[in-house]
Amino acid sequence: PRSNTAVMSPGPWRSCSSEATACCSGDACVRLPGALQWLLTASDVPPMSHLFSPLQLGPVSLPNRIVIAPMCQYSADNGQAGSWHGMHYGQLAQSGAGLMIVEATAVQANGRISWADTGLWDADCQAAWQPVLAGIRQWSAMPLGIQLAHAGRKASCDVPWQGGAQLAPEDPRGWQTVSASGQPYAAHECAPQALDPAGI
Repeated sequence: PRSNTAVMSPGPWRSCSSEATACCSGDACVRLPGALQWLLTASDVPPMSHLFSPLQLGPVSLPNRIVIAPMCQYSADNGQAGSWHGMHYGQLAQSGAGLMIVEATAVQANGRISWADTGLWDADCQAAWQPVLAGIRQWSAMPLGIQLAHAGRKASCDVPWQGGAQLAPEDPRGWQTVSASGQPYAAHECAPQALDPAGI
C-alpha cells in the first residue's frame, strides 16, 4: 500500500487520481494541499522534487520552495490593514506554500504607491496588522515575510481600477513625492522633491 507521508524522491512523478490530489513515484505517494493540486493532471508531469523539498534560509526553515509573492491589495485605510487583509492572507496561509510575503508596505506615508497601500510608519499602522497576524497564527504556522517599500517618484497614484495615474499634490488623495533627484518618472507627471543626502 502507498503511504501518504513518504518523502518525495526524484521523479518521474504522476497524478495517482483523477482529482489530482496526490503525486506518486514508484511506491511513494504524497498527498498535496488543496491549493497545489492544480499542478498535476492525469498526464505525466516533469520531475518536481526540488519544488517540494525543504529549504533553509538563515534561521527560517521552509517545508517547500513555493513562495507567495507580495501582491498589492489597495485596500488599506490611511496605511492601516483591515478585515480584507485578514481574509486575503488567512486563506493564502492555508495553501500549503512554504513562505508568504506580505504586500508592499510603505515605511513612510509619502512612500506609498497609492493612497490605499498599507504602511508601517506609525503605531496605528503597526497595531492594525496585529489582528491580521493573530488570525493567521491561530490556524497556520506558515513563515511570513513583508516587502518594505518606498515608491519615491512613482508614489501618489490612484488605485489600478481607477486608472492608476499619478495624483497631483493638490488632489485630496495625492501628495508631494520625493526622490533622489527632481526628475519625474514620466514627462507628464509632477516633479518629485529632490532630497539631499540628509533627507535620503
